[in-house]
Amino acid sequence: MFGAIISSIFQVMIPVAITAYLLLGWMLYSGKIEPFGDRKDLDLKLKTLKKTRKEKKEKETNFALKKWMTFGGGFYGTAAFYTYFIIELKEVFGFIIKMLDPANWHFSITIELIVNFIINSVMNFVSAILWFQYWDGDGTSNAHIWVNFITAYLGYMAGTKLANIHLSENVGHPQLWRWMEAKKAQRAAARAEAKGK
Repeated sequence: MFGAIISSIFQVMIPVAITAYLLLGWMLYSGKIEPFGDRKDLDLKLKTLKKTRKEKKEKETNFALKKWMTFGGGFYGTAAFYTYFIIELKEVFGFIIKMLDPANWHFSITIELIVNFIINSVMNFVSAILWFQYWDGDGTSNAHIWVNFITAYLGYMAGTKLANIHLSENVGHPQLWRWMEAKKAQRAAARAEAKGK
């Protein structure tokens, strides 16, 4: 059991905290939601945002936020989004490694490839929704599932609280987002200059 707790802290709690911090930090920084008082206030603000977007038929342009909201946002959506990200990342690296092997260079697009891609996408989505089982390890104990739920929730609470605090103190994620915006502006200016030559 002790091993399951330690494993869950590193595989679930810390990554979910970081994911919640970054996703919610971006939403706070960009003004998509206002700072919140507690978890219930945050849940209310997220529900209001979803309802408003649905009524106005607005689409989210940020891919990460869009996926997060697809999984429901909030605690469960954060854990599912993190799991989905890890599953997809593993598959992308597996694909790259497979493509680097000259024996696999006979790649061709077929109906079978397209069907397999669609089935794989659905399976990844379902695995992400059942994230607590994905991180269960050997899958032999319900206790591990509860440990994953508890550690993920603690991570989510820590990440959301820090995102809210750092916004008010103007440290952490606000500095990250400003730095990223500055780099994006520099790249755009360099591209515009290159086109002007």
